[in-house]
Amino acid sequence: MRRAAGAWLLCALTGCSFVFLDTVPSNAPPVQMYPCDESYLWPIVDGGIAALYLLTGISTLASDSSQETDAGVGGGSFVAAAVFGVSGLWGRSKVKTCSEKNAQFRNNQQQYWQQRGNQPYPYPYPPPQPQPQPTGPAAGQEGGNCMAGGKCGPGLVCASGLCVKPPDRKDAPPGGDLQ
Repeated sequence: MRRAAGAWLLCALTGCSFVFLDTVPSNAPPVQMYPCDESYLWPIVDGGIAALYLLTGISTLASDSSQETDAGVGGGSFVAAAVFGVSGLWGRSKVKTCSEKNAQFRNNQQQYWQQRGNQPYPYPYPPPQPQPQPTGPAAGQEGGNCMAGGKCGPGLVCASGLCVKPPDRKDAPPGGDLQ
C-alpha cells in the first residue's frame, strides 16, 4: 500500500513540463499571439532529471549490495526516469506547437501589412472632423456670448451667458415687476 501511494505521489508531483508549461491546444487557429511557453527550459530540465534517475537505477543495479533493496530502488528510479522522460517529450511537443502557432500568426500579420502597403488599421468610426465654428454675433455684442467676467458691450448686460439689452424700466413687465 505504501509503495502504491509513493508511486502515485511520484507520478502526481513529477514532470516540470506537466506542471509549469503554459500550452496551447494543437487545433487552435493562428489568429492571435498565444501566451504560451516558447522556451525549451522545462522539457530540458525534465530530460536532465530523467537521465539522472536512469543513471541512478543503472548504478544501483550494478552495485554489489543487497539484491532485494537494489531491485526496489532501481525499479523506482526507472519509473521516475520514465515519468520525467514522458513529461519532457510531452513538453517538447507543446513548446513546438506553441512556437509554430505564434510563427504562423506573425507570418500572417506580415503578409497582411505587405498587402495593405503598411497602412494603419482603419478607425471603427470616421476620423475626427474640425468642430464647426459658432455663427452669430461676436462675444460682447447683442445676442453673443458674454466676455470674461460677465462683461458685455456698451448698453448691454450679461444674462444667462448672453449679452442682451436691459429691459426698459418704464413699463412693468407682464406678470409684475422683476424685482
